[in-house]
Amino acid sequence: MVTAPLATEGDATVVIRIKKHLRVRKSRHSQIVLVEVERATGATCPVKEQVVAKFFDPLFVPIDELPDDDAPKELRQVVTNHFSAQETAAYLSLSSIQGTVIPVFYGEFACHFAERPAESDQKVKVILIESIDGWPLSWYSPGELTESQAQWIVVQTEAIVLQIHSHGVVRGDLVLRNFLLTKQRRMVLVDFEESQVLNGQNEFSPESLKEDDFIMLHGELELYGLRRYDDS
Repeated sequence: MVTAPLATEGDATVVIRIKKHLRVRKSRHSQIVLVEVERATGATCPVKEQVVAKFFDPLFVPIDELPDDDAPKELRQVVTNHFSAQETAAYLSLSSIQGTVIPVFYGEFACHFAERPAESDQKVKVILIESIDGWPLSWYSPGELTESQAQWIVVQTEAIVLQIHSHGVVRGDLVLRNFLLTKQRRMVLVDFEESQVLNGQNEFSPESLKEDDFIMLHGELELYGLRRYDDS
């Protein structure tokens, strides 16, 4: 495993050291690790602090995203670039609420690994974001919460979705594991690689995409036995 990849963005350079695997396995759009920022030049990353790094590596593209196992490396690159660009665009559109209901976004970088030639055309994008010290809502078992706690979670998750919608972003893939709850009762939505920025060029109407978000959210909440008191 690479211990100190060098990430660059224009004139900005960040050196990070991997501290812990958070989600590293095949057939995922991204590999997520906890890193420590050792050095940062021209970037806003907090030095000597831990942040989350999401690597979009063409070597780990999910099989169902490709026509076959021998898909050309150019296609793998297109897939990873697509999801990296979607997540970056979402965070930029949501810049005014970073550090509240979504993590702080420190930037998208091109990552260079010592094990790969510098001239390799397999480019790995990496985004750096705030590390949230919380636990996913999916850890709760149905019936574990009191009615007031369940009601609070429903209200908070709906409010977060409404907030990102008001900033022109639809989330897609709204599952409870992506809502993190901290000890300070801060609710944070993470993982925007399947999101869309509403720019008039989306395949479906904004109203339809927003409705889909709430259909998925309420389905997840119902799965965990969470609903409003006044629901019939």
